[in-house]
Amino acid sequence: MKALLGFLTILSLLATEIDFSLSLAYYSFPLSIREWSLTIERRGERTLLTVDRYRGRNRKIAIPRKIYLALIGTVSEKGIWTLHDYYRENSPNGFYLLEVKRKKYVNRFRVEYGIPLTGTNARYREIIRSILNTTNLLLSE
Repeated sequence: MKALLGFLTILSLLATEIDFSLSLAYYSFPLSIREWSLTIERRGERTLLTVDRYRGRNRKIAIPRKIYLALIGTVSEKGIWTLHDYYRENSPNGFYLLEVKRKKYVNRFRVEYGIPLTGTNARYREIIRSILNTTNLLLSE
């Protein structure tokens, strides 16, 4: 019965239009192949985390409202709507691709993997860490 309710919840989420989306993906170097991705979508009052190949898992998880609001508050406070690429063109490192959407507005940027991010650039690392920590929390439940 619990599995059926979870399936119906996910099915109802897929039936409505996406109000807000936040995604994080990791691309390896040198081929720029996507290794894994995480997507958080809000449709009406419901939110869903889609995990694709992250730590060998593929799942869709409903996110509790309190956790969702805490995550969105953190990434908004760090300025996710105004950030831009922080990736050198000739970099020997892979990169994270972050994308945030709200209705028709989209902000997409890359962040270089493996370099120290300090000062004002630390907010890139904090956004990535917040998304990963939230995902790890939800996967452990």
